[in-house]
Formats: sequence, C-alpha cells, structure tokens
Amino acid sequence: MGQNTGKLRAVPLTLIATTDDYEGYTDTHPRLLDRVAELINNNTVLFAGYGLRDEHVRRLLATIRRKRGVWARRAYAIGFFDEVRTKLLESRDIQVITGDAEQFLADLTDRVFAR
Repeated sequence: MGQNTGKLRAVPLTLIATTDDYEGYTDTHPRLLDRVAELINNNTVLFAGYGLRDEHVRRLLATIRRKRGVWARRAYAIGFFDEVRTKLLESRDIQVITGDAEQFLADLTDRVFAR
C-alpha cells in the first residue's frame, strides 16, 4: 500500500511497459526529462557500462550540444566499445575510456574515500 495525499492506494506488484509507454515517455514525464537534461547540462557526465542506445538520452545530449556548442560540459563513457561505437560516441563529443566499468568505479570510489 502507498499513501497519496492522505488516502491509501494499492501499489502494483509488477510493472509492464509497452512500446507505446516507452515512445510516449517524453509526453508523460516531461519534468523528469527536464531534470535529467538540467543535470547533464550543468555537470560532467560519466556513462559507466552504458552504450548510450537510449533514444531519450541521445536526444537530450544532442539538444544540449546544439544549444551550448563548444561550451557543452564534457561527457565520458567507460566500457568496451567496438571501433564503430567508439567513433560514434566521439562524434557526439563523448570521450571514450576503454575499460571495465565496474572496476573503474570501484577504483574511483577507493581513491575518493582514501583522501
């Protein structure tokens, strides 16, 4: 059970998203996507173990690149990408770091907390 403005409501045990749900996501969740765009726009982003195949993220990145041009924040992708994917990411101003994403994040966490 969940609570919504003082009234109890049932919380579903499963969630099934259809193709229509996914394609309509920008219409049904505009504030969430605006917040993600704001975070990407104002921060350096590290995509760890993520191939950037999600259409919504690609659109956000393209919009930010168009608006900010050379002033866009740096973005990085860590993982093992083939040559075609590497060139594609780099064409989108995403610097590729070749390596294991989980190990990279573990090493980064160790270094940050060792200080």
